[in-house]
Amino acid sequence: MNVDLCQYRYNNNSKLNTEKKIMGNLVNYVTKLHQSTSRVYIDRMIDDKVNYMVKAKEYEFNYWDGDRRYGYGGYKYIAGRWKSVAETLIKKYNLEY
Repeated sequence: MNVDLCQYRYNNNSKLNTEKKIMGNLVNYVTKLHQSTSRVYIDRMIDDKVNYMVKAKEYEFNYWDGDRRYGYGGYKYIAGRWKSVAETLIKKYNLEY
């Protein structure tokens, strides 16, 4: 499916022109991986969210490496997590590794 992503407007010699750009096919390389993780959004919204947000704005330890409620929640390496995405990209673009 071709996707009309946007129209670019630019001023050329004091004249407004519109140019339509088509970017190609819409692809979802990460969607399947993203949807494979269960998320309970309501539980995250009903706890003490405002206080967590205030603490997160300090951008200190809790934001980077603390509990997930404060921000990033630290980095957790999961071996093979992105393997299917990498294999799809390699196949799609005929890459060698």
